Amino acid sequence: MLIIRYVKSTSLYIFANLKKVAQVIQLFKLLMVNLKTPLLKPLLGLFICLLLTSNASFAAADGEALFKDNCSSCHKLDEKLVGPALKDIEKRRDRAWIAKWVRNSSAVIASGDEYAVKLFAEYSKTQMTAFPNLKDEEINAILDYVKTPPKAKPAATANAGAASGSNDDAVYFIALLFIIFLVVYLLLGKINRNLINLVNKDTPDVLDTPIPLYRNFRFIGFLIIVVTIFVGYRAADSSVDMGRSQGYSPDQPIKYSHKLHAGEMKIDCKYCHVGVEKGKQAGIPTVNICMNCHKAVDQATAGTGKEEIQKIRDAYANNKPIEWVRIHNLPDHVYFSHAQHVKAGQIACQTCHGQIQEMEVVAQNQPLSMSWCINCHRETKVQFNTNKYYGMYEDLHKDMKNGKIKGVTEAMMGGLECQKCHY
Repeated sequence: MLIIRYVKSTSLYIFANLKKVAQVIQLFKLLMVNLKTPLLKPLLGLFICLLLTSNASFAAADGEALFKDNCSSCHKLDEKLVGPALKDIEKRRDRAWIAKWVRNSSAVIASGDEYAVKLFAEYSKTQMTAFPNLKDEEINAILDYVKTPPKAKPAATANAGAASGSNDDAVYFIALLFIIFLVVYLLLGKINRNLINLVNKDTPDVLDTPIPLYRNFRFIGFLIIVVTIFVGYRAADSSVDMGRSQGYSPDQPIKYSHKLHAGEMKIDCKYCHVGVEKGKQAGIPTVNICMNCHKAVDQATAGTGKEEIQKIRDAYANNKPIEWVRIHNLPDHVYFSHAQHVKAGQIACQTCHGQIQEMEVVAQNQPLSMSWCINCHRETKVQFNTNKYYGMYEDLHKDMKNGKIKGVTEAMMGGLECQKCHY
């Protein structure tokens, strides 16, 4: 079935772009005139096939990608989520109506369309997000995907694929790029030799003279291509990691041990970090909070820590704050609320900060990257059933009660929308 779908999508692409295909074939014929080496012809044929079919294969995958990026947070194919199930949607409305609804559902409702008004009322007058920038071909690709979605993979295969999908794409891209460079290199080398033969018809022996590597332009060109690919890959990889501080563990003005306080003494995180259930910031404990205990406690049970505790007492006596060095930083354009995660979602501190109760010296445990946060929203189940904060999601509560779903993630409640973290 996969081969049939691939051949079908390739055929449709070629028929839709006959002019472009004709130009490529004309170029192929022109180049073949000068190619006498048997190795070059199949390589050039492979390059032409990749050129023709790459766009078709990408076009075939567009529908699924567009659905996941724009629709999956509110819609499923076979059952209701935030909005209606999309299976058989074209039996209910035609594509022209659907395109108008996707781009501006408010305008369709305001026009008095009977079906639109009924749908709006059925889903508690929840306004659908408008997508005015989606083109007709993109909406059609989504509808084609909804009409004939791929069969679900086994759970183990799906999880493995999700984990390695991005890496496989990168490997395929680099391999394709390498083949293209190799074909271009061989073509230019052959054309160069033909031109030299034309210029030096009377002195063919010159071509047989060995050329040192440092003067061999083909070798130098190939070396430049390899170095460019390697440097480009390393630059892209370094750019992705720029600004991330996983493992960052700066020196602090006081050698405070979370292992002693949170681990051995079982002090609740919320006692020191008082804002963790109330706002964006968890908050750094003030000297007054430290002195609640250290007015009386001047050393650890093992007789250690006197010098560090004295620093706290000196700060209290001089009415000066302790200048702790911040470890966890997010970019200014990212909105993150501790209260949303700890109080509403009831997510444990260790999910982001690691086993903090075992750390003598605190270090940033997770990358805190966009991909890491999105994966967490997709995979981590929130405390849903007994949490009044999520009472508005009636359909999800019904599905939980009926046994259709075993748990609820943030992604099922719109947690993959850009506006959740960027506004």
